[in-house]
Amino acid sequence: MSKRRLLIGGFVIVNLIAVGVVSNVLAATVIVTMTSGNTFFPRGVIINVGDTVTWQNPVGGVTHNVTADDNSFTSPDVLGGQSFSLVFVNPDTIPYHCAYHALPAGNGMRGTLFVGNRTQHTANEHVLELNAWDFNPSSSGDVTAQANNYYRAPTNLMLAGVHLPTGTEVTGLELVACSTVPAEDMVAWFMSCAEPNSPCVVKAQASTSGTPRACDFYSAAPFVVVVDNLSSTYVLNVQPTQATGSASFRTVRLFYRSSISYPPANPTFTDVPTTHAFYRYIEALVASGATAGCGGGNYCPDAAVTRGQMAVFLARSLGLFWPN
Repeated sequence: MSKRRLLIGGFVIVNLIAVGVVSNVLAATVIVTMTSGNTFFPRGVIINVGDTVTWQNPVGGVTHNVTADDNSFTSPDVLGGQSFSLVFVNPDTIPYHCAYHALPAGNGMRGTLFVGNRTQHTANEHVLELNAWDFNPSSSGDVTAQANNYYRAPTNLMLAGVHLPTGTEVTGLELVACSTVPAEDMVAWFMSCAEPNSPCVVKAQASTSGTPRACDFYSAAPFVVVVDNLSSTYVLNVQPTQATGSASFRTVRLFYRSSISYPPANPTFTDVPTTHAFYRYIEALVASGATAGCGGGNYCPDAAVTRGQMAVFLARSLGLFWPN
């Protein structure tokens, strides 16, 4: 068995009960579905130490199993209508596969568990991912080399622009980097630069500093930055603390969520005052050009919406349709 000791393994078949009890009121159970297309969904799962992962095979599904790539655990066969559960008690990154539909470190029915070593984000947060090769050296004389598995080992500052819609709330910064020499770390900064010529300000920082020397996920402290493309530009910087090429990085991720614009001080419609529960949302539709109300200066917030009216709402607010 590897360093990742499994506290509990429970194989549930219809009316059988998983063995053992976890004494942790904060523990959660995450469901992974074995789909009819021979995939795990979701493929990547972020959990805390002490959480349970339950793999469910829907009724009628073909036989699957769950096997760690390093063989530290293997489930029995999971038939259609059955499930398999494990509790994980140590931080680790665990790639796994279905032995019937994939091979270790290959393609096919595969998944990854991130146990207690990666910051979790909510379901309404999206991800903007930049590969190391999307970055440019700050100077033409800067040296950068390819490390293993398409990591990049720069010796100086690397830069990349950030392109997100105005109003987007940026909520997280993650750096995937390797640092094997104690004296050299890799650092990523998310910068905001006010136009036209104000100094750029660090909004978030992720660094390998103070962590075990390894390839891993490194996250910034929680923050929120609201994108304003009319008055600011946004940049990602990545730089090693020493110019030896001993530290490398492969990915920088920004986590973000869509937001609704702030409402005006004065209402557009007489029947939707500023105190109305849906005031902000209705005013956002007005500002986007999606609605002009129901006539007579009213919006009619309690009236039914026809399929035709819904088509207008969606098409105008989403900007549909432009032929290619």
